[in-house]
Amino acid sequence: MLRITADVNGHWIGAIYIHNTGKHKDGVWVYDAGIEGEGGDMTLGIEGVPHKRNAGWVPLVQAVLERRGND
Repeated sequence: MLRITADVNGHWIGAIYIHNTGKHKDGVWVYDAGIEGEGGDMTLGIEGVPHKRNAGWVPLVQAVLERRGND
C-alpha cells in the first residue's frame, strides 16, 4: 500500500491510500484508492486504476489524482 499524507502548517489534514487489488493481466496491475480526511472517514473511493509496476510509483499517483470517484 502507498500512503501519501497532506498537512498544513504541521497539522495533518488527510491522506490518500493506494492499494494493489492483486488483479493483473500482462504486467498491468489494478489499484484502488481512498482519501481519508480529518475524523478518519474515507470520503472518496477510486476503483480500477491500471498501472504497470515497472513504471514506478509516480505515474500511479498521477493516475489516481486524475481520476474521479467510483470509476
